[in-house]
Amino acid sequence: AKRLHSTNSFAQAPLAFLEELCQGSEDLFFPPGATILPFGESCSYGDSHLYVVLAGEVRALDELGVVQYNVEAESMFGEACALGMDWTRSNSFRAFSDSFVHIAKIAGRALVAALNMYPLEREPLDNVNDMRKDAVEKFVAERHMWLDNTVLPALSQSPLLLGCPSEFLEALAAPLIEASFD
Repeated sequence: AKRLHSTNSFAQAPLAFLEELCQGSEDLFFPPGATILPFGESCSYGDSHLYVVLAGEVRALDELGVVQYNVEAESMFGEACALGMDWTRSNSFRAFSDSFVHIAKIAGRALVAALNMYPLEREPLDNVNDMRKDAVEKFVAERHMWLDNTVLPALSQSPLLLGCPSEFLEALAAPLIEASFD
């Protein structure tokens, strides 16, 4: 409980809430690049767990493997499923390729019990979920604009791809990521 209290995610939470939250929690360790949670996994309130990165970094990827956001040390992930807001996991989560990751896995049942005892502690968790959802929606909109305005026109004008159906070009473009090289 004290370790969670020292994280950004739970620094303001009462220690008694965190002690309840830690009932049945586990320390998990992942090597670089390992899948922590798969995309599309079924979720249910009370059974889905909440995760806090204690060391390292985790990447959230969409169904095509495009990184949507990073979860840094002392931050949580999996809150949408753990709080019963999503019924299917909309991201896969992987350990960053450059580092090992240490995670606290907070049992779904312990989360429900702790929130029943300390209902005011749900608001900060909901706020994290809302901010993350807004950031992902913005990322997805900007990415679609990049694909539509930059990638698809470039692909359609390529001599190699001239005359290819737009559906083919869209499928080809979908997993691409924007990167700059110095």
